Amino acid sequence: MKRLGLLGLLALVLAACFPNPVDVAVDRAIDTGIEQAVFKVLPQNDLPFQDDFEGYPVGSMLLRAAPHDYRVWDEGEAKTPVYVVETTGPEGRVEHAAAVEYPEVDEGRRHALTTGADGWTDYRVEMVFKTRDNPWWAYTHIGTHGRRALVLKVHSRAAYLYKEVAGERSLVARRDLSQTYNDGDWHVLTAEVRPGALTLRVDGEVLVDYQDAGPAFYGGGFGVQANWRGSRFVISRWAFAPLP
Repeated sequence: MKRLGLLGLLALVLAACFPNPVDVAVDRAIDTGIEQAVFKVLPQNDLPFQDDFEGYPVGSMLLRAAPHDYRVWDEGEAKTPVYVVETTGPEGRVEHAAAVEYPEVDEGRRHALTTGADGWTDYRVEMVFKTRDNPWWAYTHIGTHGRRALVLKVHSRAAYLYKEVAGERSLVARRDLSQTYNDGDWHVLTAEVRPGALTLRVDGEVLVDYQDAGPAFYGGGFGVQANWRGSRFVISRWAFAPLP
């Protein structure tokens, strides 16, 4: 259930709070170690935060079902298709998930689901996801209501990290990868977000290990974007917790 007794991210982004990244092919639950989530109205919501999307009806629009927990970067909520869907999860059982979709009609607009708060910093993300979208995108350090961010693009067996300020991007890092993880299988993304530093992995492979992000990128939430017309990025669950 949504309030437990698991994006963030970015979570997504606890050496003491989460276990090491797990192999999602193994038939076992992913234990985050967080016993209780805290939910407050954005942009003041606190860490830890987690969601497995089981608390929402299938077919519901996530941004309307949980307006206090989620927002959209640079988009109006009503036009951003983020639905709760039924899927076969990484443990092989039927479960709910959040599907971030790009509409068939390309309006040239971004569709990024985010959670978090401008003041989030020193936190860890763990996100279980799948996609057939190539490239796919993840956002972290979404401070100042999305006007500044570190933007990850995974495409053509490489990861690219950009700084973005008011829509203008500059490439700051690139790393070759063994794959792009857009195979429709479940994967585990983990990220550690600290002042001036971001480390991000998928299934243990380092995608980003970046230092000196600058003060404008010290804090914020975590999000993901569906990138191509008709594409879908599915999140089985995500969790966010403060780093020690």
